[in-house]
Amino acid sequence: MKHLLSYLLLTILSHFTFGQFEPTYRQLSVADGLPSNTIYDVTQGVNGEILIGHQYGVSRYNGIKVNEFLTNEQTPSLSNITLVFGDMYLCRSFNDQIYLINDNRLLLWDTQSSKARGYSTFMRFNDWIYQLKGNKILKIWDGNKQIEDNVLELDSIRTLYAIAEHQGLLCLSTQDSVIWINPVNNNVEGTLEVGSERHIFLYNRDENLMIFKSLDNKLHFVDQSGLSQPIILEGFNVNHKVNFIKETKGGLTAIGTFAGLYLYDQNFNLIGHYYQDMQISCMMEDAENNIWLGTLQDGILIIPSLQIYSLYTKQLFNDKTTISKIETIDDSLIAIGTFQGKLAIVDLKGELQHMFDFERRDEVQSIYVNKEKNELLVFCKTLISIDLSNWKIKHEQEVFPVKSSYVIDDTVFCGTSAGLSVFLNDIQIYTGEKEMWIRNIISFEKGLLLDAPSGIAYFNPTNLKVEDHPILSSIKEYTDPTNFLQIGDTLFFSSKGSVLYVYLQNIKPLFETASPKIRSLTYLNGQIYAADNKTIYAQDGSIINSSKGLMLNEIKGMSVIDNSLLVYNTEKFQLFRAFKTANHLSPQLSIKSIKGSYDDKMVTSFYDNSLQIEYEILPNISAQGNAKIIYHLSGKIEESDTLTAAEVNEVSFERLPYGDYNLSLTAQNEDGKTSDPYELHLTVNRPYYASWWFRIGLVLLVVVISIVVIRLRIKVLQKKNKEKLEKERLKTHLLLSELKAIRSQMDPHFIFNCLSAIQSNILSDEKEDAYQNLTVFTQLLREALLYTSREFNSLEEETSFIKKYIQLEQMRYQHPFDFSMEIDPKIKMAVVKLPSLITQPFVENAIRHGLMHKEGERTLKYAVAQQNNGDIIIQIIDNGVGLEKAKAINAEMRKNHQSTGIKSIYERIELLGKRGFNYHLDMTSDKLGTTVTFTIKKND
Repeated sequence: MKHLLSYLLLTILSHFTFGQFEPTYRQLSVADGLPSNTIYDVTQGVNGEILIGHQYGVSRYNGIKVNEFLTNEQTPSLSNITLVFGDMYLCRSFNDQIYLINDNRLLLWDTQSSKARGYSTFMRFNDWIYQLKGNKILKIWDGNKQIEDNVLELDSIRTLYAIAEHQGLLCLSTQDSVIWINPVNNNVEGTLEVGSERHIFLYNRDENLMIFKSLDNKLHFVDQSGLSQPIILEGFNVNHKVNFIKETKGGLTAIGTFAGLYLYDQNFNLIGHYYQDMQISCMMEDAENNIWLGTLQDGILIIPSLQIYSLYTKQLFNDKTTISKIETIDDSLIAIGTFQGKLAIVDLKGELQHMFDFERRDEVQSIYVNKEKNELLVFCKTLISIDLSNWKIKHEQEVFPVKSSYVIDDTVFCGTSAGLSVFLNDIQIYTGEKEMWIRNIISFEKGLLLDAPSGIAYFNPTNLKVEDHPILSSIKEYTDPTNFLQIGDTLFFSSKGSVLYVYLQNIKPLFETASPKIRSLTYLNGQIYAADNKTIYAQDGSIINSSKGLMLNEIKGMSVIDNSLLVYNTEKFQLFRAFKTANHLSPQLSIKSIKGSYDDKMVTSFYDNSLQIEYEILPNISAQGNAKIIYHLSGKIEESDTLTAAEVNEVSFERLPYGDYNLSLTAQNEDGKTSDPYELHLTVNRPYYASWWFRIGLVLLVVVISIVVIRLRIKVLQKKNKEKLEKERLKTHLLLSELKAIRSQMDPHFIFNCLSAIQSNILSDEKEDAYQNLTVFTQLLREALLYTSREFNSLEEETSFIKKYIQLEQMRYQHPFDFSMEIDPKIKMAVVKLPSLITQPFVENAIRHGLMHKEGERTLKYAVAQQNNGDIIIQIIDNGVGLEKAKAINAEMRKNHQSTGIKSIYERIELLGKRGFNYHLDMTSDKLGTTVTFTIKKND
């Protein structure tokens, strides 16, 4: 076994306090908006806000932020804030400048030389305001009326120091006496000599008037018959200058000095001397039972309860030591382990009793009280056993880091980072479950539950084996079960934000919390308490948070000592001797301003209607700004919400629909207590388009528009029908024209003559010519039938048909003319479209009526060319007799014949033009021949 600690620091403090528990407080200072940390007076206004007299005047605090009064000048240090009436207050400077607080303004009211009489002291008694002024007392205010009534004036060498009220009489103290005055008639009812003492303080305790002589440390009960025997206050230092002595609502006596606060119980036994490094200047208890201590250098201490105490590690260790583990040894001692290898033992006053420095920078990971052997098992790199009878280290044991220990008789079970180790009389007899990082060992039934992040196991300490247990499978169904706590026959544990318990092999829910993760469980006075990082939840549904005095973030754990709850984090721990009771004080909802478009009757127009209500909730001290506003808007729309005052101090509505609304605002404190509702009736006027005259006009307009639209629709339909009929007529006309053109394209004589020529070839035994001509003839007939069924053909198909037709005509007439066809190679013949067989009649006319009537050389030319502008021109050129001569010959030969083929083609082109097709036909003729030009216009 390794040598014992080479260095053990053991300190037993019987009378001297190295550190001590002090009432928990939160601080209000310049960091929170106070103009100064030098505080002279604190009082609570009638509306619940806190008025603070300080080095630079007076400020007010609403629980959320510090606000300043409006003033026209730089104000001096102010104190003695006294209610006059309504929301009006008096206060004075140390040069006796008297200021008046009225509404939101701070006004200089009176100023006199302080050399003659010192500064004034004000006191309110019933509806009267009294002013101590040097050697006299004045009544300066009666209700809401300012007066100046000289109540009493002493000889010039005497000075009035203090004023109090007792049993309906005014009590005044001088440097050597106490005077009783009837406030009704200003008569002196009695005088008592108390001895020469400048530092005499008067205060009421229960129904008694008390005199405290601070320089002698003597406290007396006093009445007109004399003084009681003096009470010497335990622990009071007469060298500490006293600023006040008061009785708390709980019957305790508080003395504020330049060296902290003395607190005595109802029997004048010293409870404690707190905040010894602070100069306590004033004290006030607010309506929510918070105690306010003003200091001359440290701002204000707000104490939620004198039953809630705190102790910081720096008070014990005087360095940056942080807490790793706390365990209660018994009902009087607490063991505090640190991350820096130290162990402190303190008592219930927070006074250090023993200190162990293990001379290593290792964490104290576990502390276990072995009551059977009266020893303390502490793991700090090694497992250390400390004898509680003499506070000496007995021995050390090398073992993996121990997070939890449990002792049965002489057997020590250690839950380590590498499983379970078991020692019997300092000899290791078992090691196992090495895959488990055991964070807690709990007695359960006849065995032990091993709690690890990876899961739980049941260990039989008799045979030193892990065994199955029927409850394990049920517990493992819950997410991360932990914080196991055995109370009697019942096992408690947590899963996420739930607290559950095991009883008779059944798991049942105990209560739910609002926390996503519970860090610690403990049991106190019949209740289970669950803590997350900054809140404690009780089984009865109550919550302990900052409004109830819990001033810890990142809570590490909880324990119980002497029926008190002990809570700690790495920097401090708190002791709850009693819990702060629920705040049953109804909050006051103060409407600071109403802005927007609404008039005094809360009526607005529809357009751009808006409403902003600025509010303040008072008092809001315990809630620390977390008081809530609950609003409900009912009417054409329904809207409800709950807002936190610290985040939002305004309720606003924009562009409400027209109609009547009821708006209700209610304040709610941290414990659910509500204020009387503030109610408004709102009216949003109808817009013009919702008025009766607008709606009637709109109906008439719709009727008129409907009539106009119907008539226009009828006209449009009529026009469409007319256009449709016209299109049908044109289509019919086009079909007739095409029919006429088709009829003109295949002359029956042409067919007869072609067949006759083929017959002649056959009879002349010209079989090859007959076969070739018959093939061309059948192709021509087939294409004629095909193309005439179409409205359009390609230019390629058109020229192919013309070639076959010319071939048959030359056969028919025994080649009486020469034919040529010229095609521009740039033209895409298969792409260009034109009306089916529209050029054939002109070729036929050129042969029959132009060339056949001419003697001599006969020529026919078919030319296709593309112009520079993209137009395509088809020209049929012959050197025949010309149109005029052809007409004359035809007229002579066929007097009753009326040619309609060319006319039908013109009609056909005209009808296609009406349909959007752009074709042009032109014919020129003279005695030298005829030229037909057919133009296919390029589409733009």
